Parts: sequence; C-alpha cells; structure tokens
Amino acid sequence: MIRHILSVVTLFLCSVTSVISQSEFLSPMPDYPMILSSNFAEARPNHFHSGIDIKTGGEEGHRIVAVKDGYVSRIAVKPYGYGRVVYLTHNDGTTSVYAHISRFIPKLESYIRTMRYETQTNDVELYPDKDMFQFKAGEQIAFSGNSGSSGGPHLHFEIRDSRTQNTINILSTGIYDVEDNIPPTIVALHFFAVDTIDGVPVEKKIKTLVPVKAGPNDYCFSSPVKLPCKGFFVLETTDRKDGTQNTMGVYNIIEWVDGTPVYQMSLDEFSFAETRSVNSLTIYGMQKKSRNEIFRLSRQQNCNFSGLRIKSRDGVIDPSQSDSVRIEVLDDAGNMSSLAFAVKADSLSEKPQFMISEFASKVISGMPKTFSKDQFSVTIAEKSLFATSYVEIEKIDTTGLKTKALSEIFRLDSESVPYFSPVTISIRSGSAIEKGMVMARYNPSTHGLSSIGGRVSGNSITATTSAGGYFCLACDTIAPKITPALPKNFSWTSSKSVKFKMADNFSGVSSYSLSIDGKFAILEHIMKQSTLVHFFDDKVFGTGKNHKLVLTIVDGAGNRAVYTKTYTR
Repeated sequence: MIRHILSVVTLFLCSVTSVISQSEFLSPMPDYPMILSSNFAEARPNHFHSGIDIKTGGEEGHRIVAVKDGYVSRIAVKPYGYGRVVYLTHNDGTTSVYAHISRFIPKLESYIRTMRYETQTNDVELYPDKDMFQFKAGEQIAFSGNSGSSGGPHLHFEIRDSRTQNTINILSTGIYDVEDNIPPTIVALHFFAVDTIDGVPVEKKIKTLVPVKAGPNDYCFSSPVKLPCKGFFVLETTDRKDGTQNTMGVYNIIEWVDGTPVYQMSLDEFSFAETRSVNSLTIYGMQKKSRNEIFRLSRQQNCNFSGLRIKSRDGVIDPSQSDSVRIEVLDDAGNMSSLAFAVKADSLSEKPQFMISEFASKVISGMPKTFSKDQFSVTIAEKSLFATSYVEIEKIDTTGLKTKALSEIFRLDSESVPYFSPVTISIRSGSAIEKGMVMARYNPSTHGLSSIGGRVSGNSITATTSAGGYFCLACDTIAPKITPALPKNFSWTSSKSVKFKMADNFSGVSSYSLSIDGKFAILEHIMKQSTLVHFFDDKVFGTGKNHKLVLTIVDGAGNRAVYTKTYTR
C-alpha cells in the first residue's frame, strides 16, 4: 500500500478493485536495476502511459524473465506501438506485459515465424493455446530492445487485471517498490474563468500564478489570490524519482475549498477504452507543449474517467463564497506536496467577456450531429465531445496563399480542441476526384500540407480526425522510393539479411510486401528508420539456385513502387 500518506488523505483514496496476489513478483530484468524513465499513467496528449518504462542503459539485449509462473496468452509483432510484445497470464488473476523487446527466445521466435508464413502476414497478433508456452518465474522469455514506437532502448512493463484488461499502477499498489524520496514539484497554478452561453459551458484562461516554497513540501502565494469571477484552477506539476533526471507523472491530486474536498483524481488503474479521457482531465493545448503535467481541477460534463473520486461540485470555485483553497499532490510513493492560499473576490477587475464566433454551431454532447459549410461537412459522433460545445467551421480566404491545396481550406475548431472519439470530415471536390487525391491538414504557419489519407465517396474525400485544425484536398501522384541499403561487404549469396530504405514524398507508406520466387517472404519494419529488413530463409526458399525477389510498396494515395532483383544463393 502507499507509504507515509497523511491519514486525512487516505479517507479519499480508493483501493484497486483488481484481484492481486500477495505473493511477490520478480523483477522483469533481474540483471539490471529497476530505474525508471517513465512511470504509470503519465499524462500525454491523447493517452495515459499504461505502464512503467525501465531503463536499459541505452542498450538492447538485456535478459527479460517471467515475473511469475504463467503462460503466453498473447504475442505480437508490429512496427508501431508496443513493437514486439509478449503477454503472460498468471493464476492470480493478473497478466504481465513486456513491450519494445528486440527478440523473443527461440521457441517463441519459431512460433511467430511459422504463423507469419501460415497467414502470409508481416504484422501478427497471436493468441496461443494455454498449454503451448508455459514459463516458471525467473525463466527467460525475451531480450530488451527498442522496437515499435519506442523512443530509445528500454523495457515497457505492465501488470493488468486479466479479467478486465485494465492496467494497474504497480507502484502505488505496492506490487513493486522503486526508491523515491522526492515530493512532487508544484510549478504553477492557472485560473480559467467560466460561464455559460445558451446552456453551453465556456472557459478562458485569465491568470497564471507561480507559487513559492514555504517548506520542504509546502507552497504558498505571498498574498491572497484575487479572482474576478467563478472559475476553476489548473495545476501544473511534475515529479521525479531517486537516481534519475527523468520527469515522472503524479499519482493523486485533491483540491479542498474551505476544508471540503471538491475534486480528486487518483491513478490506480484505468481501462484502455478511457485512456483518451486524459484530454479532458488536462488542458490539451497546454499539455501538448509542456513536459509538465497540466491537470484541470474541474470535471468536464461527460468525463467519466474511473479515477475521478469526487464529482459533485466539479471543482468550480465562486470567490464570493469561498475563503481558502488547498491543493495536495501525491506521487506513487506517497510523497506529498501542498499549496494552500486564501482567495478573495476582486470586485475592481473587469469580468472576462465571452463571445461566440459567427462560425460556431451548438452541438449537444451525446447527440450525433452533421452540419456543413460550403464544400466542407463534419459529423460529430455520440461520444466525440467531452461536453456540450460550440463547434466552428470557417472557410479560409486563400488569396495570396501559395499552397498545393486542390480545394478551399476549411478550419474546424482549432488544433487545441481534441475529440474523445474521432469526428468524420468530408470535402467535396469542385470537379471529378483525381487519381491520388487525399485529405490534407494545412499548417497556417508554414503553409505546408500533410496527408491524413481518406477515402473517395462520390466526388468527395472523407476522413476522420481526433483534433481540430485546417483541412483541404491535395493530390499525391508520386510513387514511393525504394533504395537497397547494402553495406560494402554485402553478398546476396552469403549475407544473413538485406535492408531497404523506403520513402514517400507526401501521403506516407501504406503497405508493403515481399515475395521470393513468387512466395510470401517475411519483412521486419523498423519504423523509426523507415527501413524494411528481410532475413534470408534458406530452409524455405532453398540454396544453390537463382531467386527472384519482388518488393512492392504502396503509399496512402495508392501509388505503387516495385523493386525487382534476381540473385543467386
């Protein structure tokens, strides 16, 4: 359980509902110290971090072992996300997850190889029978690596509830103990004014306050905080652990007003279905630009994140009826920092004015709606919005703009507006859809375009987006480029593998395939290097004869590139 937490706080902490055995879990990398680069549920744009990241000293190849007796219930190889990942299910109701690994032990590698040939698929996600691969605690299962969307060599590690697949905070629940005697840092406090217009909640940041330290764990302001109107606070905070300079996420936040708790968030576990709630729990536009965590201390209308403990007053403060505020921030080791201050109504300052744009339409959260502006239309799904909102569509004046847009440019809200589930956008072309036409996002700062793909529907292109921004139609008629990356000592006869660099000028690589002598051949996609690797499989394709290799790459607009090579091996 959490160490040295003040007893008054524990009244509001909820225990994890997952069934966790009291027996010990081994370290997943017993030959290497458990020093973290990221901890559980760090707030990131669009998702919470779902586990802990264990440092590997910038190296790959450290031994990974089963943390408990268990069996392989899932194993996957993909160029993105977790990359190479294995899941072990244990008899205590938990599943352990080991991600970004470089390679599995031979029997698992052999199984994956067989299934890739059998399904003729490079990217696989497999669910072996329970009896196929069983491991004892401490038995090696893989080697650490840097596969998938990893930003550097490390082991991403999780414990999940096997029944719900909720991922669990293995530090706050005491499953693992990482040395941490450093309390969170309270960086700043922002105040957002609130109001309603025609029943729609509106908000605006009007003040940023930087606290000073009043003690080892205590912060304050030099004078009472004067507020001109009702609103809510946004906490900017960060944390660290002993032995590392990496910033970490905080675990628990409680806001008290006049001695009553009005808001609490506790990150003990969460489901992957709710991970995008992070965009409602933070201020999305600010969080995208900061290494700190920026949590709103107010619940949005339809944010039902399971880690919210107090929802009755939604954290909105009326300075004419409140005298004091106290904010307590805890990390997953129980270290606490607090910020206490008085609030006073500021009758001399002008209250902020809220204006609704002429381009705005009211959209009630939970009620699907489709509306249009000239050639642009948007469909808001039932769960797209975190709260009833004004959604804006504006046609941009493109006079004098030097872009390769093939349509008018339309603004949908702004890039700082996220959606819980994607919205569907469509732009109608003034003429027939051209070959290679795609939906593109326009950058007003650089006037550049970036493809988001889309599909043809009549004379329109339709796509989805998880955030607002500027959109238009563009065209990509240039095929991807394939370049063999052959070292000086490369030999088609004796080398173990061959590499290819792939590049596309606009819409990005959508798919790729390799055949040798007309049969499916396996490719490893190293996404961060835009590289495809084939390891020669002489058992399958034979030796002592000529072979024909055909590599095909297709981009997001359907343009195709083919590389052909006849070689002897």
